[in-house]
Amino acid sequence: MTRPSGLPGPDLYWVETGALTESDVVAFAACLDDEERARAERLRLPGARRDFKVAHGLARLALSRARPDRSPSAWRFQTGPHGRPEPEDAPGLRMNLSHTRGLAVVAVSEAGAVGVDAEATDAPHARPETAALFCNDAELTQWRELAPDARDAAFYALWTLKESLLKACGAGFTLDPRTILCDLLPLRVVAFPPRPTGRWRSWATTLPGGFRLALSLDETGPSSEPRACRIIAPDDMNAPEDEEATGLSPAVTLDEIPHGPPPDFRPA
Repeated sequence: MTRPSGLPGPDLYWVETGALTESDVVAFAACLDDEERARAERLRLPGARRDFKVAHGLARLALSRARPDRSPSAWRFQTGPHGRPEPEDAPGLRMNLSHTRGLAVVAVSEAGAVGVDAEATDAPHARPETAALFCNDAELTQWRELAPDARDAAFYALWTLKESLLKACGAGFTLDPRTILCDLLPLRVVAFPPRPTGRWRSWATTLPGGFRLALSLDETGPSSEPRACRIIAPDDMNAPEDEEATGLSPAVTLDEIPHGPPPDFRPA
């Protein structure tokens, strides 16, 4: 895929699944394989089935934008040791997806391994007992010291950031998220144990509709910048790169999250 900026990605596509028509959902799901269809049907809630189908269909469409010689239904995937799927027979092309209630997100990268996480921020998860599952003691102390109206935003910012890193490195939750050391205000990754192939980079944004999103990249080539494109309907994925009338126009700005100790850090 040729990007207008000439940079190698990653490209991030997102769909508000609750705004789709039933025919749109069917169109996204048309390229799924039998295993994906079976997995979707095992989900109990209709909304969860919809979000799964859209996310996995969007992933196939996004991969075919990057490799136009392969149809969306032709993609096959291999699973890493900790369950992360990667496209087969596509050297240099990496993919990751996330779906939460009402949203599907896919990241495709030719700049290194990528991880993406999105969460609906209206869900009642921002509680101390939940934060303790992924925050270390220092982060919990910072979080508790925030004003009450700032705690929810910080909770989801840290949650999505850490999960995007765990997905990018391929370990998932086999790596304790509390071993990732972060500052909350301003948000910064102070230390992330896995050694990157290249260099760790992360970005984040808040999407319309009340969703928090984070993207992390093990960048192996020249410095790259992501773009996030809102997809309104499946046909948007067939539009030319410069087609401003579709969801392929970059819709939000991703803010980079620094990695490494803060500038005023002084080792003991």
